[in-house]
Amino acid sequence: MADEQTTDIVEMTAEQEREAFFAIQAGPKGLEIKSAGELYSFAKMLSKSQFAPKGMEKPQDLFIAMCHGRSIGIQDPLLATQTIAVVNGRPTIWGDGFLGLIQSSGLLEFQDEHYEGDEGTDDFRAVCVLRRIGNESEFRNEYSIRDAKAAGLWGKQGPWTTNPKRMLKMRARAFSGRDGFSDVLKGLSMREEVEDYIDVTATPVEPQTVSSRLDAFVAQHDARSNGNVPPSVGESAELLPSQTKPTTPPETPDKPKRKRGRPRKDKPKPEPVPAGDDKELF
Repeated sequence: MADEQTTDIVEMTAEQEREAFFAIQAGPKGLEIKSAGELYSFAKMLSKSQFAPKGMEKPQDLFIAMCHGRSIGIQDPLLATQTIAVVNGRPTIWGDGFLGLIQSSGLLEFQDEHYEGDEGTDDFRAVCVLRRIGNESEFRNEYSIRDAKAAGLWGKQGPWTTNPKRMLKMRARAFSGRDGFSDVLKGLSMREEVEDYIDVTATPVEPQTVSSRLDAFVAQHDARSNGNVPPSVGESAELLPSQTKPTTPPETPDKPKRKRGRPRKDKPKPEPVPAGDDKELF
């Protein structure tokens, strides 16, 4: 059913898009969108304007960002596209919107953000303290120059060079916000934090290739266990200790044995010639 609805939205005719767009009403808190067709129609209109954020020029991307915004309480589609950012294929929220969600939730009782330590030293740090209504404990986190150096961020090209103090504040805010208001953020991380992560791209492996190789290995192993197929070239015949056969040293050939028969007769020795006998022998 969901696939059919998506197909209907994408394949709307020009007249259907026009009707869906003009059905959108403007309320006191922004545009009032009541259906997915109206939302996609607005996303398509926004993609053709100069207000589409960089990286979300396609109507499909804008539509998903608007849906994500509505899931965390941002009903206005324009506000959602300006608050949610995509970093490494992951939806995130800007630091100011991060705090705005917490403040508008009605659960924040106390907030304090400040700096401590001597500026320019490794002990200089940003501190963020948040407290929920009805919770006596505070969520306090800090982020120092020493922490930024340990993470390889201090002096990094970009905001860490142009606005290092604010980046320290964003890190402390991100930790306290996730610790105390994870139910409000619903898994969203702060963009200023996520964009410092290393993008690790996994190499996809075709499941059919793995399955076919596994089947071939199992079949060959079963055949070898029955003594029908020798191990292939480059494959180790030793699989498991229980499957290894004890190796025996090669047998040395025995010396040829003498054939048994009649005992050999020794030749008679010549009789000695008596002394003084001058007769010729030959």
